[in-house]
Amino acid sequence: PQKFAEFITSLCKELESIVKESFGVFDKFTGDGILAFFPEFFSGEDAGFFAVKAAERCHKAFSDKYRGFRSSFT
Repeated sequence: PQKFAEFITSLCKELESIVKESFGVFDKFTGDGILAFFPEFFSGEDAGFFAVKAAERCHKAFSDKYRGFRSSFT
């Protein structure tokens, strides 16, 4: 349980950073994903682009983080 908690905590922090760096609003970790918003009034006219780019980065971050913690899931 401790290793899983470390994985989830570090993953969530990284995903939150990605969303914020992409001009998005990080709402919460939902247990099996995250909830983030990219409203035009906050993210600007390119909100759609920022959302897609953040999603791409988040998927990569998950893959990298999972690979790093893979030995914890035996």
